[in-house]
This record gives sequence, C-alpha cells and structure tokens, in this order.
Amino acid sequence: MKSKYSVAPPNSSIERTVKSRFACRSCQTLELRRYSVHRVYAAKITQFGPPAVVFVTAYKNAGGYHKAESFCAFPKPHDEQAFFRLRFDDKSFKDSPVELNDEFMLEEALAQARIDIGLHIEKHYTEKASLLPPGELQLQEVGPAFIAHLRVRMTADFLWDVKDKTECEDLRAAIEPILSLPAISRSPL
Repeated sequence: MKSKYSVAPPNSSIERTVKSRFACRSCQTLELRRYSVHRVYAAKITQFGPPAVVFVTAYKNAGGYHKAESFCAFPKPHDEQAFFRLRFDDKSFKDSPVELNDEFMLEEALAQARIDIGLHIEKHYTEKASLLPPGELQLQEVGPAFIAHLRVRMTADFLWDVKDKTECEDLRAAIEPILSLPAISRSPL
C-alpha cells in the first residue's frame, strides 16, 4: 500500500545531473555524478491561519555521501524555523536489503519534517486544540507558484535562510528567482 506521504519523484521531477571531472593522484580522470532533488509541501497547522512551508531535499555529494535536508518554516503568530541535515555513507548500506537513494533520503527528510511539525504543534497549540484542523496532519505537495505567492505577499522571509543554508543546488536555483520578485501593490478602492 502506498503512503499518502509518498515522495517518489513525479514525472515532472526537477532533477539535475552535474558531472564533475578532476585529475586524481594517478593522473587518471575520475568522473563523479552529483544530483539533487527537492520537494515543497504546505502543512495546515491551524484551521484558520496560513500553512507551514516544508522543503525537503536529497542529494549525493562528490565524497559519496547521500544527504537530505528538511526545512520547516512556521507562520505567525508562532513563527519559527526547524532546519535539519541528514547524512548516510554509501558504505553503511552496502549489505542492506534497502537501496540508499534519493527516494529513501526524501522519505527520511519528510519524516524529520513531520517530527518538527508535531513538536511545533505540541509547543504552541496543546492548550488550543480547537484551533487545530481535524484528523491527521496533511502535507500537500505544492509548486513554485505557491512560494511565489508567499513572496509577493511579503510572508516568505524564511526563503533567505533556506537559500543560505541549503547545500542542494536544485533548491537554491529554484529559490533565487523567487526572491527577486517584488511585493504586490495594494491600494483601497
């Protein structure tokens, strides 16, 4: 049975392969593949307020480490951030029946985000259960337009922190053009 929180890359997945070449000590050329993927989710924290924003990433660095990141940005009135980086060495999964890949790492990052959201709710809303949405926490995958709307409404200052702290080239490349968007102009009629 497939989980409703599956992070398997969709057909329109943004995935880049970067080939780096360098000369090793024996003067041979070694080619390493590096990739990075990211997903963005919205998580309704309260029935009436804006959602939390969750970024998860997966990438493999040139040293052979699979890494993932989880960025949770919570809205006002309890705006705070929970950012974590996860890491596994390929060798640690050598004899494992489970393949260490981007899907595995995205699931781990998403699990970290669920923990962070749960801790945020416990910290700020334990005494305010009537504000919480009914049922289980829902993480809805969203696209760049969602983040762009937050930016033009001037409710996405957390993007600067995510951009500065991520090691995922794909996520940084997706955020940079959104950060250059101007605030929307509003005037009463």
